[in-house]
Amino acid sequence: MNPVAGSHISRRMPLVVALLVAGAGAPAARAQCAHGDPDGSGSVGLADYAAFVDCTTGPEGGPAQPGCGPVDLDADGDIDLLDFGNFQRLFGVTLGVLFGNPEFGVGDRPLSVAIGDLDGDGDADLAVANVDSDNVSVLLNNGDGTFADHVLYGAGDGPFSVAIGDLDGDGDADLSVANAGSDNVSVLLSNGDGTFADHVLYEVGIEPLSVAIGDLDGDGDADLAVATWVSDDVSVLLNNGDGTFADDVLYGAGDRPFSVAIGDLDGDGDADLAVANHLTD
Repeated sequence: MNPVAGSHISRRMPLVVALLVAGAGAPAARAQCAHGDPDGSGSVGLADYAAFVDCTTGPEGGPAQPGCGPVDLDADGDIDLLDFGNFQRLFGVTLGVLFGNPEFGVGDRPLSVAIGDLDGDGDADLAVANVDSDNVSVLLNNGDGTFADHVLYGAGDGPFSVAIGDLDGDGDADLSVANAGSDNVSVLLSNGDGTFADHVLYEVGIEPLSVAIGDLDGDGDADLAVATWVSDDVSVLLNNGDGTFADDVLYGAGDRPFSVAIGDLDGDGDADLAVANHLTD
C-alpha cells in the first residue's frame, strides 16, 4: 500500500485536543492531547480524558506525540498548540478552553510541519511539506503568532516530511525534505533572511517518508537520517561539512519504516537512531 496515494494514514483514529488554562497566579497553561478512543465507546468523549498525555513530555517522560509538542508561537510566555488543520477538522473533535484557530494557506495536501527560526529574528516560523504540489511552504512569523503569506519552494516529488536544522554551519536554519515520490531528499540552504536557495537532491532508499537532522558521526556537522518505507531501511547521509552530503548508506529496519528520530539512547555521547516500523508489531 502506498502511503502517498492512499488515505489510510490519517483515518485510523479520532483526535482530541484540549488546552487546560491555569488559574489566576498559576505559572503557565498546560496543553494536553490524546489520540484514539481509549474507552472503546466508538466516539471520543470526556471518558477518554483518562488517556491524555501531557504534551510537555509525552508518555512516561518520553518524547511528545507528533503534533502535540508545545511551542510559544506568539512569544507571550504561554504554550501554544499547533493546529493540524484538515486532520483535526475531518477526523476529530476539540474540547476544553481553546484559543482561536487562525488558518494560513499553504500548498496542496500538507502532510508535515516543522517549527524553527527561519529568518533569524528570534520568532518561530513554519515550514510545511505539501505532498500533492511538490513543494514546501515557508510562513514567516509576524512576531505575534500570526504569519505572513506562505512562500513556496520546490522540492522533489511527493514531499512527505520536512525538518529544520543548520546544515551548512553558517548559523542559519536550513530545510531538508523527504520526497516519497522521487526516492530522494531535498536540501534547501537558507540565504539568511528567511528565503532559500534552490533545492539540491540526494538519492536515498525507496519511498522516503521521514527525515531527521543530527550529528551522526560526531564531527560537529548536521547529518541526515531518512526512513524509507518500501525498502525497509534507513538511509544515512553524512555531511561533507559545507551543506552537501555523501552518498547514502543503508541500514536495515523493520517492516515499512515510517518515522525516524535521532538521539543519544545509550548515554555514550553518540547519536543513535530510533525507527517506527509501521507493519512490525
